Amino acid sequence: MNENLGNCSSSVLPNLSQRAEKKLFLAKSLKLEGNNFFKQQNLKEAIRHYHRALLYVKGVENDGSSMLRDLGATFTKTENGKDFEEKIDPVILKQNTELKIDCYNNLSACLLKNEKPDYEKIVFYCREVMKCSSENPKTHFRMALALFELGDFNAALESCNEALRCGPSQGLFSRKLRLPDASVIQAQMKEINLLNSTIYILVLIIVAAVTQQTSPPMSTDLSTAITCATSNATSVSCNRLHRLTQAANEMAEKKVTEMMKAVDKATEKLNALNQTLQIVIEYKEKLAGIESSLNTKYLLDLMHLNKVDREIRRMRIIDEEVTIKYNRMLALETRAERLRTKLEDKANLDEQRQQHQNLLDSQHISFFAQRTTSYSQRNTLNNYQINDLNQGGAFNKTSGIFTVPVNGLYYFYFTALKTKQGLSGTSRLTVQIAQTSPPLRVLAKGYMDSSDWNGWFSVQFKAIANLVVNDRIAVQLLEGSIYESGISGHVTTNFGGYLIVRL
Repeated sequence: MNENLGNCSSSVLPNLSQRAEKKLFLAKSLKLEGNNFFKQQNLKEAIRHYHRALLYVKGVENDGSSMLRDLGATFTKTENGKDFEEKIDPVILKQNTELKIDCYNNLSACLLKNEKPDYEKIVFYCREVMKCSSENPKTHFRMALALFELGDFNAALESCNEALRCGPSQGLFSRKLRLPDASVIQAQMKEINLLNSTIYILVLIIVAAVTQQTSPPMSTDLSTAITCATSNATSVSCNRLHRLTQAANEMAEKKVTEMMKAVDKATEKLNALNQTLQIVIEYKEKLAGIESSLNTKYLLDLMHLNKVDREIRRMRIIDEEVTIKYNRMLALETRAERLRTKLEDKANLDEQRQQHQNLLDSQHISFFAQRTTSYSQRNTLNNYQINDLNQGGAFNKTSGIFTVPVNGLYYFYFTALKTKQGLSGTSRLTVQIAQTSPPLRVLAKGYMDSSDWNGWFSVQFKAIANLVVNDRIAVQLLEGSIYESGISGHVTTNFGGYLIVRL
């Protein structure tokens, strides 16, 4: 099965990595647009862009089919008679996974900001993130909030513990402490807030467990939450709640102390960074002066380029006008040449006609006959109704036979129209000019074959032959049917001939 798939992949999947990289680029672009909408508080558009980004992410995953995913999404291709495996670049697959985590985290953040959050969807998005990575404290924190609102306090407690486990020692923010940047302090403060919120959820869960309440009141401040929780639980178990609250406060103070130490270190690094920043500012001022001079030079160059561009456009217009005039001149020369050719052809034709007329006048043997009705009798001689020209009286229109009066070289011609296949039943028409007296022979044959059911097509042919006195010449229909409309002035069946020279 894999072999068959590999043989077809060279045409269907020319390059998996290129296709995956293109989809990943589109997904990143959509995610960035979603981030901008999130900053503008346009949650609906942000959610729509994150979902569209996930479609491309899933497309990258689908490129490595389920059958071959364990093999690193490989396909067998054949090149120069040798088989090799094509894989999606592992770097692309890793970036795709990271982008998937970001999109699901951002979706859960958007839902939490809604007036009526869909907590079940938030839980679903958080679990999708945890399928890829379980070391994200924000994911566990948001899942704890959603589970708490859904009344699943045990699961919410587990998520809080996971959020604390992924905190300063192993979590996302601890890595930023090593960066000599102002963002370190911001990261530490975010982590402190995250820790306070997580401990707050723990307290609420404990209060809910003690007081048997399904949805205790929410508060954004840790001390307010603890005070509120304590007042709610007084009637049940003040001592137990006090111990739990004291333990939670000690845990929070320990975490905060550790983080503040890290913040102090980051502050020292920030002071050193400020000194470096002052040097950078001085260089920046120097660069601003250089930039000003470069901008002035750029404006001068731009003015010159605009002038050159205008001159180029003017030259192009002149060139187009010259080209048009040149083409007109060529057209006139071609027309004049055609007129000269036509005049020469007409002169030659007039000369040939005159010579032909002189020859006819000198020989006085010629005929021309026409048939006004259709004809379909095969293997018989064709007769005619009109015979306006019969010099020498050698043609009989009733029998359709021309009897040679003198020895000589004769010219014959025949034209007709084939009856359409819908009427004649055949697509072919075969007619011949033959000598009917001994020795019997065919002087010329005309043939037409058309599969057009409703079409009429003409057939015309000619013959030149040495004949002796009393040779009989006629037209025979061998196959098909000859068509005539019967309309006066529209005759298409013609048979004629004349003596070229006596022998």
